[in-house]
Amino acid sequence: MSLPSFPVVNPPIEREDAVNQILSSIAMEELGLSHILNAEGEKLQYILGTLPGLSGPPATVSDVLAANESVRSMLETAAQNQLFLKAKMQGALTASPMQGPTGATGPTGATGPAGGPTGATGATGATGATGATGATGPTGAVGAAGAVGATGAVGPTGPTGATGATGAAGAAGATGATGATGATGATGATGPAGVTGATGPTGPAGNENSVSCRCKEQMRNIIQQIIALYPNNNLLVTLSSGDASFGRPGSLILGPDGRTGVFEVINPQNQMQYLSICSIDTIQIDNATYNDTIVYLPEPFPAPTDCCADCQAAIRSLLPVGTAGVNIITSSQTPSVGNVIRNEYGMLVLSNEARTNITFVSSCSIDLFLINT
Repeated sequence: MSLPSFPVVNPPIEREDAVNQILSSIAMEELGLSHILNAEGEKLQYILGTLPGLSGPPATVSDVLAANESVRSMLETAAQNQLFLKAKMQGALTASPMQGPTGATGPTGATGPAGGPTGATGATGATGATGATGATGPTGAVGAAGAVGATGAVGPTGPTGATGATGAAGAAGATGATGATGATGATGATGPAGVTGATGPTGPAGNENSVSCRCKEQMRNIIQQIIALYPNNNLLVTLSSGDASFGRPGSLILGPDGRTGVFEVINPQNQMQYLSICSIDTIQIDNATYNDTIVYLPEPFPAPTDCCADCQAAIRSLLPVGTAGVNIITSSQTPSVGNVIRNEYGMLVLSNEARTNITFVSSCSIDLFLINT
């Protein structure tokens, strides 16, 4: 690219003078634009009839439009010139000095006298190009072992291993202690009343109307109903001899005269025990409630008048139904304890508070009794 050719200015001027002259020319052009704008303004005043000192016919619409178009065109031109002058001024203010071409090398001057002072050290030359990479040196000796690194973080838990084989069965443990005895089960429902047996034949007259015989008859009557109402309950039967029998009720065995005189009891070993009705003092029924369907023989008529009649009547009068805490001792010496729930001729019936144990006591066999108050 060739450099621009500038005319030779003689005498030469400095850059600052040249810039000042350019700025002066810009100022003159700005002044010329201001005069043009002022003339355009007077043109509008003339068209509108407002210019001082001048008067004439009123302008037509065409005149106003033509003047308006002329003013608008002139304003556009003035605006463009203004932008040009602004760019021109900025270029003059920011332009860098231009350097002319290098002149021809002058002739070498004469060598100066020897012994002159040493000139200043020349500037450092440019760095030379990087040389080629040298050959790789021999491998150095193995360095000392580095310090042991820190322990790494614990890795994730591995998958669960397969289930191991089942071990051999352990030895049998010692036998545990025997558990406590369970509570007694609830008493079963009372069975239906048995059919009343046929009335036995009337006994012969004579001493059979004694109190003792009437007590035995009442005991026989009760045993018949116990067999029918409590066939599976255990009985404790006490005898006037002091002996006792325990077991389930069996049956009444007839004597040669056709009357029952022996009561059969089946003990827990299924052995038959035969008890004389005339010797039975008490019959206790375990785990049983009193059955209100039991029927008692009525008081005999005429009433016995033997020596035991007064004793039996006196005992019954002292133990009415409702007497609580009674303790009766019979000739068997086995106590019967409870509350009086029935008081019949020849027979007292005792029961505990829960009425789950019933004792039939022959009133003719009572030796003594206590009432706990």
